[in-house]
Amino acid sequence: MRSTLQGKRDVLRKLTNLLSDTRSDESTVTRALVVEGDIGVGKSYVLREAVDIARELGFPLVGPIDGRDMTALTACWCLCSQEPELIAGSQLPANDTDVPVLVAVDDAHLADPDRLRLEMRLLSRRYRSSSIWMITARTLSWPAALAADEVVYGSLADLPEDLVIELVTEMLCAPPSATLLEFVAQAGGNPQMITELIVGLREEWALHSVEGQVRALHTEIPKRVRRVVGHRLNELSPRCRQMLQVAAAVDRQLCVATIADFTAEPVANLLALLEEASDAGLVTSDGPNLAFRNTLLWRAVRESVPIYVHEILSQEAIRPNGGLPRLNSTWDSLGEKERTIAQLAGEGLTNQQIARRVYLSPHTVNYYLRHIFRKLEVTSRIELAKLLASRN
Repeated sequence: MRSTLQGKRDVLRKLTNLLSDTRSDESTVTRALVVEGDIGVGKSYVLREAVDIARELGFPLVGPIDGRDMTALTACWCLCSQEPELIAGSQLPANDTDVPVLVAVDDAHLADPDRLRLEMRLLSRRYRSSSIWMITARTLSWPAALAADEVVYGSLADLPEDLVIELVTEMLCAPPSATLLEFVAQAGGNPQMITELIVGLREEWALHSVEGQVRALHTEIPKRVRRVVGHRLNELSPRCRQMLQVAAAVDRQLCVATIADFTAEPVANLLALLEEASDAGLVTSDGPNLAFRNTLLWRAVRESVPIYVHEILSQEAIRPNGGLPRLNSTWDSLGEKERTIAQLAGEGLTNQQIARRVYLSPHTVNYYLRHIFRKLEVTSRIELAKLLASRN
């Protein structure tokens, strides 16, 4: 599945087929449609659309139910012989054995597999009619827990470039400029991050139309995006949150050995924290390394750390006798973003000009340059230019 929009169409097509098959099936069956995808790719949004489709087709509905709280379903089945309205938003009629019911469960990966299987069996036993379970999950590692006669899978993913343009154009009701699209590209195609970025820029009056295109007045991260990322950080354990903030202050990539030194944690202890961060959709594999899922997310996590802490971490990183590893003073020691900034600085661009090129604030560019100077053991832009010239 190459994109969320294409994935959405595929998922809704599969649901429509299941609804049709279940309605025409004379036997009592339980079917499940499992939609998998990472955080922010639109699973909950598609689930709500599926519920609307089923409602328009006249199917009784239960949910959406949060996978973390399956108790609402137990109450629902216990009442199905007494009350027509069972839970908020549900339309399950009492003792109707002819009409199939749709049950929507969001974030089912957070549910107890045994509990979910029990709830599916309870519905089949008490409602005595066919049912369709629309289930969303990051990944469902226990499909055997689904007490269903048929299980169909769909998937959602981040957007490719052409569908990013389509989404942004739809949100703005006008085509975005090339520079705005480059800013949006920092979201890595994640629909949630793209949406929050565009809405945040609009809330801060940072978008304007010029010659039929929409442009951004700046490339600072909107407060709305910082709040969303902050909320995701606050859902982590304090140790995991601290680890990510320290890692973000150093680089977008997560070097386990370096993080272990900075946090004074044994590498073995970091494995559980990295798994927690991965499960939260904040980090992902980047070749043999780990990295923040996208540049926008990394910037937001990094900006959650006070700038003076960045400076302290930079000093710690290069301290020769402080018990921490000294970073190599070579070009290869620089990250991709650092190399770009170093190259631009060596070409004589000002911090303001570099900031516009790499979509950072001039203040952040200045921080990067201080870090680069220390890594390369130079003290001025002139020395940096000479060093770059010697590499050519």
